[in-house]
Amino acid sequence: MRQLRALVVVATLVLAGQAAAGRGQPARQTTASTKQPTTYKVRSGDTLSSIAKKLHTTVEALVQANSLKKPGFIRAGQVLQLPAANDTPGADGVTTQLSTVSVVLGQNGAQTYTVVKNDNLSAIATRFKVTVADLARTNNLKINRALQIGRKLSIPGPTWQCPVAGKHTFTNDWGAPRSGGRRHQGNDLFAARGTAVVAPVGGVVTDGSGGLGGTAFMLAGTDGVVYYGAHLDKLTITPGATVAPGAQLGVVGDSGNAKGGPTHLHFQVRYNGAWVNPFPTLSRWCA
Repeated sequence: MRQLRALVVVATLVLAGQAAAGRGQPARQTTASTKQPTTYKVRSGDTLSSIAKKLHTTVEALVQANSLKKPGFIRAGQVLQLPAANDTPGADGVTTQLSTVSVVLGQNGAQTYTVVKNDNLSAIATRFKVTVADLARTNNLKINRALQIGRKLSIPGPTWQCPVAGKHTFTNDWGAPRSGGRRHQGNDLFAARGTAVVAPVGGVVTDGSGGLGGTAFMLAGTDGVVYYGAHLDKLTITPGATVAPGAQLGVVGDSGNAKGGPTHLHFQVRYNGAWVNPFPTLSRWCA
């Protein structure tokens, strides 16, 4: 009889729970899921670097997500869009499908441009992202000389330098497996600790440090390409500086999740809005 009463009590509780669920009321209390924020309101004293570290992203990813024309300028009260995780560079790689684009940078060579009405060297140099001095030198022109309509000018192609200025080795480890089902989103250039890391092209440097990449730089190149280098022991350039090709940015190390392993530069290339395999370019300029 006692067992029968226990069964009746259990059955009553089960039916009560099912009835409550049928009326749209949960039979038991559940914890609401936490939704990840998609925006961040800038506070007084914030910088892009401090925000990137706080939110486990990078300066470049914030710049891209918000189309910031002046990466160093943000104001208190400004609302920033947070980048999607897959758009953030880092030595841990990504879980989504990697780009299959193959490109060799720095091999554009000289282009030809025909002068039109109201053209001048400064405007043409700005259009093709070269210096006035280089444009004038390539075409044997004086900088202040008026241009003849219809004249064909040779536009100098961009230069490109290996980002590790010293003895190094590398392989095509783009897409190599990483923990958590991730794939490697760059190439690793192994070199002795302290080997100089340099700008492959001219451009503006920002601090890309944080997360698994450790000490890192971001370079918005004059060629329209964005470069990311991680695991440095230190940066040797002031973030926000404009640099020439070959300018030293830092030194090879093992910061971030590379700590204790072989010292190297983790190197990524963002071309036409997507991270692409650096190997074809590195093979051309670093072999």
